[in-house]
Amino acid sequence: MLKLLRQYNQWILVVGGVLLLIAFLMPSTIESCARSSGASGSTWATYGSGSTATGADYELAQQELRVVDLLKGQNSYQMLERLGATENPAHWWLLVREATNAGLVGGTGDGEAALAIIASGGTVSANQVAFNLAKASGTNPDIVVSTLSKLQGVMRLVSLARSVDRVSDRRLEQSVAKALLGISGDVVVIDARKSDRIDAPAATEDALKAQFEKFADKTAPAANAAGVDSFGYRSPDRFKLEWLKVSKAAVAAGVAGSPELETLALKKRFAQDPAKYAGATISPAFADFEATVRQKTTDELVAARMKEITKFASDQLALAQRTLKREGAYYALPEDWASRMPSLTDLATSIAEEYKIELPAYQSSGDAWMTRQELDATPVLPFTSTDRFGAPVRCSQLVAGAKELSAADVNAPFQLNIASPALVDTSGDAYFVRMIAAAKSAPAADLASVRADVERDALSLERFRWLEQNESQILAQAVSEGVRAVADRFAVPVEFGKDMREAQEGAITIGFRFSTPIPGLDGDAKALAKLVEKASRLPLTADVSTLPPAERTFAILAPDRLSLALVQVTDIAPCTEEKYRQLVSTSQNLVGVVRDESTVIDDTQVFSYDALAKRNNFKPSREAEDSADATSTADASSAG
Repeated sequence: MLKLLRQYNQWILVVGGVLLLIAFLMPSTIESCARSSGASGSTWATYGSGSTATGADYELAQQELRVVDLLKGQNSYQMLERLGATENPAHWWLLVREATNAGLVGGTGDGEAALAIIASGGTVSANQVAFNLAKASGTNPDIVVSTLSKLQGVMRLVSLARSVDRVSDRRLEQSVAKALLGISGDVVVIDARKSDRIDAPAATEDALKAQFEKFADKTAPAANAAGVDSFGYRSPDRFKLEWLKVSKAAVAAGVAGSPELETLALKKRFAQDPAKYAGATISPAFADFEATVRQKTTDELVAARMKEITKFASDQLALAQRTLKREGAYYALPEDWASRMPSLTDLATSIAEEYKIELPAYQSSGDAWMTRQELDATPVLPFTSTDRFGAPVRCSQLVAGAKELSAADVNAPFQLNIASPALVDTSGDAYFVRMIAAAKSAPAADLASVRADVERDALSLERFRWLEQNESQILAQAVSEGVRAVADRFAVPVEFGKDMREAQEGAITIGFRFSTPIPGLDGDAKALAKLVEKASRLPLTADVSTLPPAERTFAILAPDRLSLALVQVTDIAPCTEEKYRQLVSTSQNLVGVVRDESTVIDDTQVFSYDALAKRNNFKPSREAEDSADATSTADASSAG
């Protein structure tokens, strides 16, 4: 017996150990399975007309939210985050239910398409993305695909709700008629910013201080856009630049003597691919297409040489930067970098010597500071761009996004004293641009620094207030003496406004408003709306020019342009019923002209948890959720 035990002692220990392990784990496993079964089959919530959602539904919603949580940065996750549905399984479940009931949730193909989109931004396949998401979320690839499919459906549901227009037939008809009402007449615009015939006192010192304090930190509006509340004395982002230009014409001159352009070499090219030069010509002869072969070959040689030169220049610049440390998307520049950085003039010399071409031209903005608007007004640089960062980025866009300015763009990193990648203009010339000084936008320091601007704006305000106070008197003069008399009084021209209307017929058919504005008011939509409102009360079928001037002469205050406009209507062109019916029958986007942003559905309210629960009569059972949470905790403890 002892001999037998010694012979099989290892087997006896293994079998005995397994039996003891089974005996130890069996009770907890049975208990865990029982709890899991009980939680899955228990009632999580009731909804609708008495239907029930079980613990299994709750557990699935939890798993799906774990998948969703891995999609941070995606538009779909941001949409759910805005709705507040990234943490609450019940909220997610209700969103999916409504999307499913609306027929907006597709099958597995929808989820696989979403996976393909996610995978397109990286180097792994869609299947690998599904596996990674499943592993990270503790689910399986089927749940990942199903979750993405449901997420697409929820996105469709929210998008459709946001695009719904609540417009009645009557309102649509009235709005289209108002938008297409054409008004013609003589127009006089008295601009308080320009007219020195307005008898208004200069602003007091206290008024100047109040004006400065109110707008010291505001950005100045665009030219001719200053209004009652649209002033600004904040200094814009400013910078100084230097750049190097590699001329395509100089490179073309450099390759003119290339052996590749000798007749024999051109004949070989032609023989290798006649269709490239002769098209569909049958039995083409080289002599007939020699000029074409020469030109295409020259273009190819120039393009290749330009590519070589820009790479050479980029490598030379990068060589000097190789020892610099990185801080995210930018270089950490040492204090003495300005004296150590490579000179663009030296780079120009190296390029000319290496490729035997004319010396690339060096230019700079000098001591003068530039703004983005001034950069866009230069004759060359605004038309240059680079595709180094994916989508094309223009020079002014790249510079405006510099690290040292107020709108740094890490997606297209650019910084002080580091040259840009090659920027190419429409003619093929290449540029390397470097910012050598930068000043971030800042509030005006004191009144003295911008006193002239403040005095000008304060005087314009005083003049506009005078126009407001004397509006009725000026209108009376226009009625009694004519608009030209008013124009002469204020030394402004009389312009004829033809078919001034809030929307052009060609644009309204595609759902947009492209107006024909009042001359002299720089497209002020509010002033045009006031004119249309007043002119719409005139007889639509009568000869308006025969009406008394008092009935067809209007004064329009335009505070957004600090102006008063006088319009004496001579003709109106209403939208006929026939024209309206034609527009309705041919345009699917007509409702866009009456879209009121105040009536647009707020998806954060419509799809909030409370709103969804109320619509679906959703009543959760806390006991079921607590039971399911306890099961998940127990399972996690057992696994640990």
